[in-house]
Amino acid sequence: MKFPWKNLNALLLFLFFLSCCIFIGFSVNRVYRFSVAEPAEENPSSLHVLVGAEDSEPEFMHRFFLGVDSVCSRNDAVAEFLQPPVGTEFCTLDEWCSYAEFVCADILILYSENSAYKVRPLYDVHGKFIPVIIAGQSDPLGAQVCRITNDVKGEAETAVREMIAGNYRNPAVFRGKSSCAAEYDRLISVAEKEFARLSGASAEFESRGLSYTVIDDEVRQLLPNLVRNDGTDIVLCYSADEINVVAQIIVDLNLTDKVSVMGFYANAKTEEFLYKGIVYCVVGVEPQEMGRNAVEEFFTWRKTGSARREIPAAVKIIRGKRQ
Repeated sequence: MKFPWKNLNALLLFLFFLSCCIFIGFSVNRVYRFSVAEPAEENPSSLHVLVGAEDSEPEFMHRFFLGVDSVCSRNDAVAEFLQPPVGTEFCTLDEWCSYAEFVCADILILYSENSAYKVRPLYDVHGKFIPVIIAGQSDPLGAQVCRITNDVKGEAETAVREMIAGNYRNPAVFRGKSSCAAEYDRLISVAEKEFARLSGASAEFESRGLSYTVIDDEVRQLLPNLVRNDGTDIVLCYSADEINVVAQIIVDLNLTDKVSVMGFYANAKTEEFLYKGIVYCVVGVEPQEMGRNAVEEFFTWRKTGSARREIPAAVKIIRGKRQ
């Protein structure tokens, strides 16, 4: 009796086909899980604008997206804000890039807080180039067509002018570990020079590093000594979280009449401290304007084939009630 080789070949072919289907299904599921947005019902011919970030402040990104969407609504474009699926802490910027390629987006706008992030050239499944515009911080040598950057010099100079206007003369700096460390170092360097120029005295801000894991304990130990021994009357912090920790400790230690806080980013909790006068002011960027600038530059690029390589974001000041 002959062995049915034809049946065996057919079985092997079927098993190979089944394996391919399972692999493709897994890959598609992996990509589709990135987005929880509902499918757009607008005109399918509209431009598809994706907006993604990596573990950023929700309120900031909400305002940033509003800026993008306001421009898209006037230009036959559909803006989609990418969010991690439920149960996922965050998705990386590289994952959003892969998703943009899979869905054949017309543009990807990323908000990055990592000055070392370097975006690669993106192409959809048909080989069409997908322009990327990055707001915030990123590697300037990446493949983005434009960067909407923080105006570090402008922020530092504005902060010092506000400080001097409030009659603060002995600032201290609390530095937490973050991906923004290089930018913060530059910001403080500019601030020291501007403070010396405007005050007529040499200035080197008292600087203390924080571990982030025990930031609360460290500040509680450092701050009273700085106020008592060095006359520190204002503390500069970079992130909203650092501002909020320092502000709460000032309240807890009953130092509200001796020292205040100034920072460069804010969230909803920071706004509470601003209202109470614990935080003197916050200097930063206007997220809606940053979002508008990003997508407007895309339409310029689409129309002319070129875009400005770098655009500094406008500086915004939020003053506390104490003023």
